[in-house]
Amino acid sequence: MTHTDYVTTGGRKRPRILHVVNALDGGGMERMLLSLVRATAGDRLDHVICTLRGPGPLADSVPASVPLLPLEARGPNHTSGLRLAGILRRHRPGVVHARSWGAWADTAVACALAGRPPLVLSFHGLQSDAGFSRRDRRRARWLQFLCRRYACVSHAGRDQLRRELSVPARRVAVIPNGVDPDRFAPPLPQARAAIRASLGVLPHECVIGTIGSMTPVKDHATLLNAVRVCRGAGAKLRVLLVGDGPLMGELRTQVRRDDLEAFVLFPGRRDDTPDLLGAMDVYVSSSRSEGMSNAVLEAMSVGLAVVATDVGDNARLLKRDRTGAIVPLRDSAALARAIMDLVNKTDQRRQWGTRARQLVLDHYTFGRTVERYLSLYRSLLRPTR
Repeated sequence: MTHTDYVTTGGRKRPRILHVVNALDGGGMERMLLSLVRATAGDRLDHVICTLRGPGPLADSVPASVPLLPLEARGPNHTSGLRLAGILRRHRPGVVHARSWGAWADTAVACALAGRPPLVLSFHGLQSDAGFSRRDRRRARWLQFLCRRYACVSHAGRDQLRRELSVPARRVAVIPNGVDPDRFAPPLPQARAAIRASLGVLPHECVIGTIGSMTPVKDHATLLNAVRVCRGAGAKLRVLLVGDGPLMGELRTQVRRDDLEAFVLFPGRRDDTPDLLGAMDVYVSSSRSEGMSNAVLEAMSVGLAVVATDVGDNARLLKRDRTGAIVPLRDSAALARAIMDLVNKTDQRRQWGTRARQLVLDHYTFGRTVERYLSLYRSLLRPTR
């Protein structure tokens, strides 16, 4: 079978990339994929998106010109690879890109059955800090024979693939996430005052916050434990926990149990992320596992000082006390100390926030990310038989 590297439309040739994800949920990986698609569709790349499960809540954000093909698999499913192979034969992509660990096996099976187009396996981190299981490691051995390149959003992810799955570092392209610095920019004073007022935050209160799904890997419980310690020490702060998810009920119960209802706000899932970040004074990430956190990058771009757990590339991003503070994971006492330190040091918050913004402008803009993906795809676009 001969693969079609390029699609000709209106006299122009564009590479066709078929992306495979479990579903277009609201996580950072899915949002970054859609940003890449919107930035390049109809100009530099021709995209097709296939979801192994349902389309997901972000399906409405897919451009009308991009086919979205949900397989609607339910539970353990052994036919997804076969069905996906049919999609590959029909669309004949130049590159197939499986964008999460959960999609690797089905996508590799489909590529093996459909003539082996160039396959990229992306790794964005796991949903726990336990690492790959023994079964996962066995599966990864045969995946290496079908995969042309790996892609990671973080150096920590590349090191984990090398250490746990024996993937040679030379086969892994590290493509950090990127931020649109015009959209995620420090707020004007009037806009900041307006969003804080809409949330019921008083001018003198220090607002700490986090944005993410209410799932175990984000470990909001440890953050709330740290908030309880801070309140016990007399800190005048408010907390924004933005997002939704299966643990929302448990977190609300924890807030009531610890008598924090007057200080913790649950705005829910929101689309005005830049505005909400603009209402904060300190961004906190208590995650147990990350690759390169989009939310941390966005907070840095807005000019916020950050406190984050020592997972993924957080330490690389925050430069160890130059743009933020790094704390051990699951350590509510250390997290509370770092938060208290910033609550009491307004000048330090501003200095760290200014440095964080500059770091994003220098190294982590979305334009850089787009060019790196284009370079990766070009390197794989070879006629194969």
